[in-house]
Amino acid sequence: MNVTGYLTALDREGRLLAEAATTAGTDAPVATRPGWRVRDLLTHTGQVHRWAAAHVASGNGGPPVQGQTAKAVFPPPRTRSWTGSARATPTSSTP
Repeated sequence: MNVTGYLTALDREGRLLAEAATTAGTDAPVATRPGWRVRDLLTHTGQVHRWAAAHVASGNGGPPVQGQTAKAVFPPPRTRSWTGSARATPTSSTP
């Protein structure tokens, strides 16, 4: 798959995640991750996307800094739109 294909897939899957989160509600449990709620999944996904986008935008070209995690770099979301904005504007780190 080429870069455009990956970006298209990320956008499509992100939209599907947002639709599912809206339908289920943020307090709904995540069946495949015991103890997690939809809000936890959205937080995790949004942080990972922002972390990856920041790494790409840095122009580093090498592997990410060892020990640096998405959670340490970006705060948790305040809304579902925060998670979606990581797809729409991959270099943005503000909610």
